[in-house]
Amino acid sequence: MTAVLSLGMAVSQKGAARSLQLIYICFAGTALAQSVTRNAATAECEENHLADEVEDPTAILTQLQLQNLYTPRNFQTSAQTNTIQFRPVVPINPLLGFPLQQLIRPTFKVQSIATTSRSSTATEFTDMELFDLVVANWPDARETGFAWGVGPTFVFPTGRVPTAGNHAWQAGPAVGAVFRGIPHLTLGFLFQNPVSFAYANSSAMPQSQMQFTVHVESDDLTYDPRPRVYEILGWN
Repeated sequence: MTAVLSLGMAVSQKGAARSLQLIYICFAGTALAQSVTRNAATAECEENHLADEVEDPTAILTQLQLQNLYTPRNFQTSAQTNTIQFRPVVPINPLLGFPLQQLIRPTFKVQSIATTSRSSTATEFTDMELFDLVVANWPDARETGFAWGVGPTFVFPTGRVPTAGNHAWQAGPAVGAVFRGIPHLTLGFLFQNPVSFAYANSSAMPQSQMQFTVHVESDDLTYDPRPRVYEILGWN
């Protein structure tokens, strides 16, 4: 009788140990799932914040942008062209004699240009662009959600042929701004207005550029198109 009771107690203890193990595994799995969910949410939040800063013309963020702009069809020609665009963004911290932050962004382009009405193309290095944007300290972007900057923009006549550049030295103002005062919405723009002051070609026509940025976030939708660039004005 004693042996039977001892065996029953041993079996009961063994069953209790298995139950405790199952409970521990359930709690551990729940904690792991919660940790993974939190990590995923944090990573998504950081990714959205980084996307905002990449498209923000006033963000103090070191960048190296490389784009390949493909055109499958051109006017009056069947040639397919490409433009490879290389843009480093270099932020500069406030200096001793200049207490404001700066953003320096050169733009280098290599473009395949249609040379005839058929499919023949030629690869050329286009005009180099550069702007130096000084980011204002007022108003406080953390409190208002609004940031802006202003500075000079330059175009250097590095294009060898007329179709690859304007053949003119150009300089003018540039201004950029971004607004994040509305939750889940980012609006920004960058305007550059270079003016020719020395011509290598009398028929050169400088053009102003307006770049818009829109970033919308929601629980099931994120709209983040690449910035749209518009050539809005030209003159002789």
